[in-house]
Amino acid sequence: MANLPTEYINNIDHPPFEIKHKEADLYTFDYVFGGKAMKEADTIYNKLRRRASNAKQYIKKLLTN
Repeated sequence: MANLPTEYINNIDHPPFEIKHKEADLYTFDYVFGGKAMKEADTIYNKLRRRASNAKQYIKKLLTN
């Protein structure tokens, strides 16, 4: 990309203010950035399930060696 030609883009006009839209921000976080999966992985049930799975793998490793 370093050898791409460039050209003048005129002035960039930014809006004078911004408005927060909490529902839109939450939707974007959940579905664009994976927030929903992160929240689901952080539940107590899933944490316990991961710990149980790790313990099962550890015990299995100890018994097979």
